[in-house]
Amino acid sequence: MADLTPAQILNDLRDIHVPEATAAPTTAMPAPEPFVVLVLLLAALAALRWWRRTRWRRDARRELERITGPVPDASRWEALLSLLSRVARHRPVTEPPDQIWLPPGQVGEEDQVRLRDWLRRTIRT
Repeated sequence: MADLTPAQILNDLRDIHVPEATAAPTTAMPAPEPFVVLVLLLAALAALRWWRRTRWRRDARRELERITGPVPDASRWEALLSLLSRVARHRPVTEPPDQIWLPPGQVGEEDQVRLRDWLRRTIRT
């Protein structure tokens, strides 16, 4: 085997099939997986940010439902005012009911209902 001629070597290579040359060039396409992962991560971060930003509303709604439950009237008014101060940290308080300046002894049931309804509207928007 040491004395092979070039013709014999070429004859042995005829069994190797080489792919045909194509006229269209091949383009390098980036893999879509990293982009999909990036989009999913950004969507998860956006959802987490939205959830944290609206957490005060969910907490305020739960607190308002707890307050309007079976609680004595004197502590209900104080609890509504406390909730109003917490809502004011997140939402500008524009034109609150005038009854918020009344002392607890002068507040009636309809005043509490007005403040409760006003708080519901403010929390919702």
